[in-house]
Amino acid sequence: MKKETFKGVCSILSSLPSGVKWDEGIAQIYLTIMREWDDRVVGEIMRHVLLKCEFRPTIAELRNIGLRIFADMPTVPQLQHYVTGLCYQWQAEQRIAKADLIHPSINCIVKMAGGWRRVGMMDSESSRSVIKECYAEYITADSNDVFLINPPDAKSHELLAGDAITKAITE
Repeated sequence: MKKETFKGVCSILSSLPSGVKWDEGIAQIYLTIMREWDDRVVGEIMRHVLLKCEFRPTIAELRNIGLRIFADMPTVPQLQHYVTGLCYQWQAEQRIAKADLIHPSINCIVKMAGGWRRVGMMDSESSRSVIKECYAEYITADSNDVFLINPPDAKSHELLAGDAITKAITE
């Protein structure tokens, strides 16, 4: 990320209410984590922050916003909805292929939860709990950062919007 872009990010984040006072130390923490992120990705994340966040998001929240946009990561409720639907509609052996059609992360997360048979046999509360826990572990994996550093070309609309926001916050 360019220095000018980060100045714009600081301007936006410091203006949002938070229980933690914005200072040079907090800014340095954000920079340390976000340093390698593509400017266009940062711009699109900031667009989302400006439109949808009432309070200053944490670094983890910014990262999750970026992953939902650039890796098409479903949210936890969406994931739980998909898993529940697949468990009701398909036998365990068929769920893998059907889940891959929705999003590849579904099978990874279900595997972390013990597999389709195990998840399919859980009551709904247990299933929600284990899916939420495995989602949190999956989304924090460093391997997902590639979407923030080298965003996919297929996300051209988001990259153009992010580029426009980056230009706006650096002027």
